[in-house]
Amino acid sequence: MPALLFLAVHAHADDKKSAGSHFQRAVTLYGEADYGAALVEFKQAYQLSPNVNVLYNIAQAQFQLQRYAQALSTFEQYLSEGGESHRPEVLEVVATLQSRVGRLDIHFNVPGTELQIDDEEVAAKRLGKPLTVSVGRRKLVASARGYHPKTQWIDVAAGENVSVDVRLDALEPTPAAVPKEPVLAPAKNADAKPRESQGGPVVIGWTVTAALAAATAVTGIFALKSASDLKSARDAYPADKSDIDSKASKATTFAVTTDVLGGLTLVAAGVSLYWTLTLPSKNEAKVSVAPTGIRFSGSF
Repeated sequence: MPALLFLAVHAHADDKKSAGSHFQRAVTLYGEADYGAALVEFKQAYQLSPNVNVLYNIAQAQFQLQRYAQALSTFEQYLSEGGESHRPEVLEVVATLQSRVGRLDIHFNVPGTELQIDDEEVAAKRLGKPLTVSVGRRKLVASARGYHPKTQWIDVAAGENVSVDVRLDALEPTPAAVPKEPVLAPAKNADAKPRESQGGPVVIGWTVTAALAAATAVTGIFALKSASDLKSARDAYPADKSDIDSKASKATTFAVTTDVLGGLTLVAAGVSLYWTLTLPSKNEAKVSVAPTGIRFSGSF
């Protein structure tokens, strides 16, 4: 392999100095076992100055990274474009790689769905027919405009053709704003005595506080249940990562919501207490804690 790399560098350096620099850097990185960085440099060199020998090196880096499906595709491209330097060796490697890949036959319920496999975009022209992938657990992320993205984990065995149905759920439409009807002020009664409204803020304050306290209790219960469901999912065998991620997200949402509502309850209680204590003496207000929540009574 070093002789191939040396000759390829000079072949590129004559025509494309920049491509030669990338290639030489890739050779150094490959020798240091930094296969991911070497692959990036090899691909850049090939893009600047395509050469069939560079395809061989790209495939070697992909093989070292255990990206078997990609390595198989690149080696086959090397053979189809007339690569001869390592043809016998490549034919043997191709036979080995064919036992390390499987296929995914993916069907979407939404036309035009975009797909990523192991965080790499799949070209639209490749969709609609079986995709060759490396054996093992593969991560699929499907997305489409107007739909919730969906992540699925699929186990693929060697030589297996796995059929996968990807069904996306539509986003909920935003409710249209309902115009408010104008509120007419009540006619004033000249004979009526002015109403004392000092107690109005107190009633509102404690009502809001009670409502927030009740909401905090409800979300707290759901948070505890979600945490219990998450623990059960994690203890299950075999573990379903998709189910665990869903339950973890739900548990976090309820926990955060409970914390926020609890904070708002404390703020509302503080403001309400301040209003209660600063009312004129002629207005009487009483606050007590009952088994069912906060109880407010008084006259104003």
